[in-house]
Amino acid sequence: MARPFNAAELVAADLVWLLDLTWGGQLYRFGSRSVTVTNTAGEALRYDGQMREPSVDLGFDLLSDSPSALSVPLEVYFSQGVDVAALVEAGRDLAAATGELSLWVVGTTYENRHRILIGNISEPEYGAAAEPVGFTLEDLPYEDRAIIPAASLAISGDTFAALPNNNNAGQPYPIVFGDPGDFVKSGGSAGTTRGSSAFVLSTAAGVETLLLAGHHVKASTVKIRDATAKTSQNTVTVSNTVDTLGAPIATALSVNLGGIESDYFAIWNNGGGLANRQNDGALSGGGELLRYMLGLSSLRVDAGRVAAAEDLLNRYRFAGYIDTDVSPWEWLQDNLIPLLPVSIVNGPDGVYPIVWRLDAAAGDAIAHLDAAKQIKRESKVTYERRDVVNELRLSFAYDAERGIYKRTITASGDASDLSLTDVYPNAYARVSQIRFGKSSDTLETEIVYDQDTAQKILNWKIRASAFPSRAITYTAPASMAWLQRGDVVTLTDPDLSLSSQVALVQSVSIRLSALSVTLLINEDPFREL
Repeated sequence: MARPFNAAELVAADLVWLLDLTWGGQLYRFGSRSVTVTNTAGEALRYDGQMREPSVDLGFDLLSDSPSALSVPLEVYFSQGVDVAALVEAGRDLAAATGELSLWVVGTTYENRHRILIGNISEPEYGAAAEPVGFTLEDLPYEDRAIIPAASLAISGDTFAALPNNNNAGQPYPIVFGDPGDFVKSGGSAGTTRGSSAFVLSTAAGVETLLLAGHHVKASTVKIRDATAKTSQNTVTVSNTVDTLGAPIATALSVNLGGIESDYFAIWNNGGGLANRQNDGALSGGGELLRYMLGLSSLRVDAGRVAAAEDLLNRYRFAGYIDTDVSPWEWLQDNLIPLLPVSIVNGPDGVYPIVWRLDAAAGDAIAHLDAAKQIKRESKVTYERRDVVNELRLSFAYDAERGIYKRTITASGDASDLSLTDVYPNAYARVSQIRFGKSSDTLETEIVYDQDTAQKILNWKIRASAFPSRAITYTAPASMAWLQRGDVVTLTDPDLSLSSQVALVQSVSIRLSALSVTLLINEDPFREL
């Protein structure tokens, strides 16, 4: 995990940009000035190559489920004796080079540098030996090449010795999380619906064994629905076992319904699917599910930052299944990320979430910024352009057999609607409707069965979209380079009538002489009363 700066070490610090460039099997070192950096082993690393000071812009967008690629234009001078043109002609493709850009505090070890970007070289330009070499350092390819379930986790003659027919040949094993199919009805009573697909593996004397999942599960029994015969069987025993190749699977035993030609579904009303990390229940927390799916992807993942966000996101509970081939990242973008109050960004160690602290108060701020003291305003106040939504309807509790939703709830600020079933008051929606008029939207999800989670999703989405955000850019001293995207701060600017206003750090543009920091104010009419 890239080590962030702390405020204390940057007081009166002497900062230097470092670039480690790997090209043609050799490592070239460049600095914004010539320096020698010592590592913890005592080795002296000489940065002889010269690099013009870059400007690095780090930012994120609210309501964005995909990170913007980070790229930094650079211009370097190779040390005397390195003829770039000759090396290229000898077969060293400059476009195949990779680099790491970092900030270093003079006097500290190499390991204490603050890595900013690790990536590939694109659009290189070079001339004669004495001329500078220009290029852009870009994030490593942001493409998930993994596919889940794995190719070996599919029903076939290789994975099961004697299939009763070819109906399910090639069917990927389902991945089941949470307890799909188990929900609470509008009146508060328990309800069930078809939660995940199940597939016939064997039959004997009219009794079938069904595949439930391509992994072991926490459920001891499930309810099985025969969608063809329109019949159901309660408390069917679940067995955690293995297929012919030794892969863990979960099966439903002694299913006595319509037979091998039927379509089956499981209702997970006595325990769930995948085990959580503590193995004391099913994996359902939003943070743990995000971590699990990113771990299945081929993307570089900043595991430390993902873990740091996990507890905040585990307040949201999810349930569902995956039984078709898909990349983990594509599944996350289509299903989970839009339901969580996060922006996904890319750092030197890979992707990670920034949790939107929409409920942040002054006591959560890590710093107070004062325009009369350490920062100077460089822009007018601008409004972030996005649609205002102040009434939102969410359909959930998905019926996998019929492709419908068994529950719909609405967050509204319209008092005339509050007598209706499953319409809940939202104070932010109310204030927004008074200002802007009613603006409604709808949302549906196949991975929520929990009503409390459904309401949490509506609440944060209303809070994020009921009012436009305001952005202001300030110049700050380089000693504040410890500020990071998503940090909560308070802002005082007498010229703008702002006093200890809670704001988020949306972007930081780093130069050795100064920073450019954009602060985002998410209006909260109740916090500010």
